[in-house]
Amino acid sequence: MPEPTRVTVIGTGYLGATHAACLAELGYDVLGLDTDPAKIADLAAGLLPFSEPGLAELVERHTAAGRPRFTTDPVEAAAFADLHFVCVGTPQRRDSMAADTSHVEAAVAALVPHLRGDALLVGKSTVPVGTAAGLQALADRLAPAGVEVGVARNPEFLREGRAVEDTLRPDRIITGADLVLHLTEWPEFRDVDPATLEPARRVGVDGRNALDADRWAAAGWRVRALGRPAVGPAKVSP
Repeated sequence: MPEPTRVTVIGTGYLGATHAACLAELGYDVLGLDTDPAKIADLAAGLLPFSEPGLAELVERHTAAGRPRFTTDPVEAAAFADLHFVCVGTPQRRDSMAADTSHVEAAVAALVPHLRGDALLVGKSTVPVGTAAGLQALADRLAPAGVEVGVARNPEFLREGRAVEDTLRPDRIITGADLVLHLTEWPEFRDVDPATLEPARRVGVDGRNALDADRWAAAGWRVRALGRPAVGPAKVSP
């Protein structure tokens, strides 16, 4: 049996803990990262600081099996996986109605310098328009030599009381991205014709190792499956 795909979840509050537990339920090997040692200790023991239907059972069952695990060490998180979900809080700024993105920026700054290979950062936190471009610039500046870091958005749409259901069985798909992030084995998505997709850049990340990379490459895509070499054109049009 192949090893499960590894991912990290940065920030283990309401959003991050839900996402980590649900990814474990879907078969991923998950490492949660947070700066709060007390929170990490509680989650490692299978305890939640909030109530959400169905979530406590997932956390208890999967932490007992060692997946997800939790840490406060960004070096460990950087070495664990090359797919990282950023789920830290973005509270309202004290001086305006805008969201405070400092925690997101701090998470990227703590992780990226320790990356050992190409990686993808997927932001789930609620942020203003244009934040991803700023995070990409930050990641480019901090990445070790020879390491390419991509930034993508996978916005959360969790409803209190239905967070587990919304994560495991989402009812909407967001289009209009710079790349395709494939995280399901559902045949209707696995078998999609790559020639019909027109993002800004023909770049795909296969998080389930389920796509036919050669087929996508023939359609002009550069595809990177986790733990495997990239396949496709050497250069991608901007």
